[in-house]
Amino acid sequence: MNDIDLSYLNEVTGGSAEIIKEMLVLFLKETPEQIEVLREKSEQKEWDSVKAEAHKLKPTFLYVGVSDIHMKLGKVEAYAKERVNLDEISTLIEEIEIGFKNMKPSLEAKIEEATL
Repeated sequence: MNDIDLSYLNEVTGGSAEIIKEMLVLFLKETPEQIEVLREKSEQKEWDSVKAEAHKLKPTFLYVGVSDIHMKLGKVEAYAKERVNLDEISTLIEEIEIGFKNMKPSLEAKIEEATL
């Protein structure tokens, strides 16, 4: 389950609801595009690009406290870098995409809470 833990964001923003809201809005806007690029590079077997995209995307899930997706991105990054388990990368990307879609309503609710 993708439990959202905003304690890290609270810590780095000094608890600023406005900044947290901005970061979550940006996360919701940019993450689907980044996952799509990750998928495309994987389908094209551009492993250096897959590694780079996973590396860029990985910390954003840590910021919102979703460690399971963070760990899956770590696997994608490592597999692409080492050129091992390449057949598992597309499955991991699919799980990342589903996990993101599943957490989206919770994030949207957190954004609403921040505007109250």
